[in-house]
Amino acid sequence: MEIHKKHIEAVIERTLSKLNSLYHRDGGGLEDTRLIFPRYWVTKEGERVVGELRVSEQELRFMFVEELNKYCDAHREWEVYYSVETPTSNSYQLTGESQQSGCIDLCIHGNDLKRIALIEFKALNPSEHDHAKDAFKLKHEIEGELRYFIEIVKSNNCETHKKIVDKLSVEKLKDGKAYQAHTMDCSHPVTYIVASFKGEQEEIIAKDVIK
Repeated sequence: MEIHKKHIEAVIERTLSKLNSLYHRDGGGLEDTRLIFPRYWVTKEGERVVGELRVSEQELRFMFVEELNKYCDAHREWEVYYSVETPTSNSYQLTGESQQSGCIDLCIHGNDLKRIALIEFKALNPSEHDHAKDAFKLKHEIEGELRYFIEIVKSNNCETHKKIVDKLSVEKLKDGKAYQAHTMDCSHPVTYIVASFKGEQEEIIAKDVIK
């Protein structure tokens, strides 16, 4: 599993570096990708004009897939596959309603097609529930040894790391009711990585493990 971990974290590093370069090139124009950050349109003095760059988890996910494919082409000995919006093996109660299956943003599979790694993507430090539900799914999925939560933010301060970790650690709804999984026997550590695009080079402002 250490070999898979080494390869996957190399792809994550390349993904974050490439996205940061894209962001600081006004959203596009890199030679080795067709992906761009789109721009919002805003109304200014009665006219619709181009606004700031839209940054979302979609760019993160698509760039990760691009970099994974390139990496696998260059490292033929590492034969893996991927799936997106992969149905969970466990069922969860995360909204106060009955238990139901969910999805994992992206899974990496070995050449036997069994899950090796589960990955959730986030952008711009959204709500506590958005963080907590994904972290809970990653911890309690039945199959897949490696678990990653990857987030990008446009800027950061001394509180950003703490706020994100606090959100990832919540395991209950606002009414105090605990999140539930059909099978609670398995609990895996989750590696979280948060990168800021504040500077010309991406800054990993947080990398640790939640158990």
